[in-house]
Amino acid sequence: MSKITICNRALGLLGERAITSLNDTDNERSVECKLHYEPSVRYLLARGRFAFSLDRATLVPDPQAPAFGFSTKHRLPTDPKYLTLFEINGYDECPFEYEIEGQFFLSNKDTIQIRYVKRVEEAQFTAEFEEALVSLLASRMALKLTGSSSTKQAHEVEAERLYLEAVTIDWSSRPPRKIYRQPGRAAFL
Repeated sequence: MSKITICNRALGLLGERAITSLNDTDNERSVECKLHYEPSVRYLLARGRFAFSLDRATLVPDPQAPAFGFSTKHRLPTDPKYLTLFEINGYDECPFEYEIEGQFFLSNKDTIQIRYVKRVEEAQFTAEFEEALVSLLASRMALKLTGSSSTKQAHEVEAERLYLEAVTIDWSSRPPRKIYRQPGRAAFL
C-alpha cells in the first residue's frame, strides 16, 4: 500500500476527501498527512519491534577513536535508517558500558553485533501494522481537520487498540527463540 493510500484511508476515517499528493502545500489535508506520516511510521516501528522491520549488523570500527571515555567507536547502520537498538552482542540488556552519540556506538569492545529496528518501505508493512498506522494518522490529524477533540480522542483509543492487536499478532506468529527440552518430556518455552 502506498503512502497516499494509507493517508487517504486515515482521511476517510475522519470523513475528509482524498488527496492525490503529499506535496500540495495549498491543500490542508495534504499538509497534515505529510506532517504526520513519517513520524507516525517511525513511532510505531520503534515502539513495536515488528518482525518485518528487524535487522542485524556487525558494526564496523571507525578509524578514529573517541576523544575520551571509550576505546572504540563503531558507525551505526544508516541505510535504511536505523531507528532503535534493542540487542547488543546477543544481550537484550548489555553487560558492558556503551554510549550512543550521533551515528556512533562507543564502547571498549572491538566487535559489536546488533539487532535493530529499521525503517522499511510500505510494501513490507503487515495488514495489522497498516491498520494501526491508519488509525494513528487519523488521531493525529483529527483536531486540525475536524475541530473535534472527541473525534481525536476516539481515534487515539482505536489506534492504541489496533497497535496492541498488531503487536500481539506479530509476536505470536514468530517461532520461539529458545526451546528447552527435558528428557522424556515435551518441549517447554
